[in-house]
Amino acid sequence: MAEREQFSLERILREKEDELVKKGEKPKASNLDKLINIYYELKDIVYDSYYPQIQILFPWYTDHGQKHVESIILMLGELLGHSYGRLNEMEIFVLLCACIFHDTGMTISRDNHADEVKGIIQTMQKLISDITVMRQINDIARAHSSKKDLSELKVKGSCTYKGITYSVQTRALAAMLRLADDISETRYRIIPELLDKVPEDNAICWHYANVVESVEISPADMICRIKLSIPQSILLKEYKCEGISNKIFFEYVLERIEKSYKERVLCSIEFRNIVIIAAFEMTLNIMTDDLYDEVDSLEFEINENYCQTMSLKEAFFEKNPDWSIDALKKKYVS
Repeated sequence: MAEREQFSLERILREKEDELVKKGEKPKASNLDKLINIYYELKDIVYDSYYPQIQILFPWYTDHGQKHVESIILMLGELLGHSYGRLNEMEIFVLLCACIFHDTGMTISRDNHADEVKGIIQTMQKLISDITVMRQINDIARAHSSKKDLSELKVKGSCTYKGITYSVQTRALAAMLRLADDISETRYRIIPELLDKVPEDNAICWHYANVVESVEISPADMICRIKLSIPQSILLKEYKCEGISNKIFFEYVLERIEKSYKERVLCSIEFRNIVIIAAFEMTLNIMTDDLYDEVDSLEFEINENYCQTMSLKEAFFEKNPDWSIDALKKKYVS
């Protein structure tokens, strides 16, 4: 994580400040110092007052607090890459604030947590001070939920802060947060030592997070690279899914990848003027249970041509018959 901090969205905000200094534009026509200070004050409040509550209320969810938000901030920085110059200082500020607020509504309601964010942001009015800025943060944060239709957001909005008016690419920023939120489900969000103690209803989500070894975004290649390493013993194991039926873990993995890819399709259309992500580059490893030795491996790319007339799972099994459930059972079930 530390090695990749150079791509963090927080780092980009600080680099914006450095750019203004080099251009001799500070402090003229800039609120950057103020915005940086406000962001870190808000972050401290949210980290101290809201994330611990989420952990108490939902102890067996994958992390929806500091670890999760840090991952999103990192991925957004990677997503922007060298394209961050296409965002102004206010756009980076409201996107960062939306990151730290997006799940805070879980302290009030899980089912409607995206809608509860507004009330929490309103409690920060004295610190943020401008309703136009608060409105942008709320709109971007609310749209992270898959229940929300991105098309309901304005393509562009504006903020006026301390006498300076900023254009904000509201829908694009919301789409970037939504994609980063979805693909941030990695082993960083769980405590692997507790896997055996996770309640049955939460186990499949924890095991999925645990097998996602890495997610890296490469705007230069227009690719998101996802690496999964699945212990052989759980590959074909059945888990309760959404509290109803049992599902073979490997099938769940493919369905979860499809969900993320659909989010890429939906979201990348909205931020294509900033950066293009055209495909997922997948690495699937079947591992020994100690995760040290590779038993089998497959690399493939998911793009617009991968599954045009069928589900991703169906397309995967059709293209890779040696990885069908029946074939895997013959290989790994004695």
